[in-house]
Amino acid sequence: MTAADWTTIGQPQDIRLVVADMDGTLLDERSRIPDGFWPMLARLKRRGVEFVPASGRQYATLRNMFADKAAEILDGGELSYIAENGNVVALDDKVVEVHGVDLDVTRHVIDLVADAAASGEHNVGLVVCGLKSAYVQRSDKPFLDEVGKYYAALSIETDDGSFAAGRSQDTGLTMRISNMTLAEKGLPATRQQITDNLFAALQRLDYVPATVTMPGDPAFEPGDRVALPMEDGTAPEMLVTHFVWRYRGRQTLKGVGRNPYLGGTTDGATEKALRRLQNSAESKRIVYYSFTNPAELAVQTVETPAVAIAFTAVEETSAMFLAQLLLDAAPDTGKVLTLTVRYYINDVPVENFAPQQRLETGAHTLALFYPFASVEAGTVTRLSVRLVCAGGTVKIAPYGIKATVTGQGMASETPWDGTLECEETLLPIAIKARSIDV
Repeated sequence: MTAADWTTIGQPQDIRLVVADMDGTLLDERSRIPDGFWPMLARLKRRGVEFVPASGRQYATLRNMFADKAAEILDGGELSYIAENGNVVALDDKVVEVHGVDLDVTRHVIDLVADAAASGEHNVGLVVCGLKSAYVQRSDKPFLDEVGKYYAALSIETDDGSFAAGRSQDTGLTMRISNMTLAEKGLPATRQQITDNLFAALQRLDYVPATVTMPGDPAFEPGDRVALPMEDGTAPEMLVTHFVWRYRGRQTLKGVGRNPYLGGTTDGATEKALRRLQNSAESKRIVYYSFTNPAELAVQTVETPAVAIAFTAVEETSAMFLAQLLLDAAPDTGKVLTLTVRYYINDVPVENFAPQQRLETGAHTLALFYPFASVEAGTVTRLSVRLVCAGGTVKIAPYGIKATVTGQGMASETPWDGTLECEETLLPIAIKARSIDV
């Protein structure tokens, strides 16, 4: 059926969709939408017929031509579009399907057009179409005037190799396209040759490529060599090239070198060695639980909590508690000041172990130590250290306590045991003396 046959369509016809080409069909001789189209669009809407522009033009160009007036006629509704010769389809002004040209074909065409333009024998220019913009290298006015008819969203290459958005090179956002010889340029044969050469160079390195996840921070740095003991007595090395470290987490190391699998080794020995290294470090890692006091402490005759640490282990192990306290002692007049340290484990006092220290006036440093011969796996242990004075006052400034519990096989985080501890501090209350006359 030709355009002239539209007047001879028999009735009735159950037409639900009208798709119209632009140039040479719907548009007039000046490539404009004729005035009579808009009343026809309104009649199509009343009859429930969907109208879809179809063209080789850009999606942005079709929207510029139709969207505003169509929204008035369709009471705010949107048209659907078939753009870029069917490679971009929009349903109710939302892109639902996109088809692109094979990347190798695109690169080959770019190279062919560039060679033709450089020869000077052909007056050619290339338009590379993208979903949001089209890209051109030529910026002369005749070329841009012709391209502008079909591409409303156009980016033009500037002198520094970037692409300026819009028809002007002086304004708009810019985007730089870098050429990567291996990834962005060249025909398949060229890329294969580069890949083969790179692969051959890697095979000559005397280090085993590996990615190892280590617990904690084993203090490796880029450039360090890590030996991987093998079952046959050899110890190939991994060269650390970079690492990813996370606070209180695992450290991931990556290394490069000759792959033993390329030489015919397929028994997985390297992977087993890496697993043994990881598991060994996992069981031998040392974890520290630390504590400090954020507020000042004043110790007198009432037992005062000084240190509180909760910890757990992933396996049955041992641990130790270490602490240093910076004290300021003030004995009462004529009395000897004695400081007593009391330990509580899971709120149960430790019997037969309450160290005492006599203190004179002034500053002192008190060192504390308590061993845990056995820590049960998977349970939370709460250690509390409390102080009490006789014959004076001991003050500890904020952050004057540095304490830790450490051991192998400890969990990096303590699971919540369901206990909620709340503390409320009241501001000083001023009490004024008052006299009452009776």
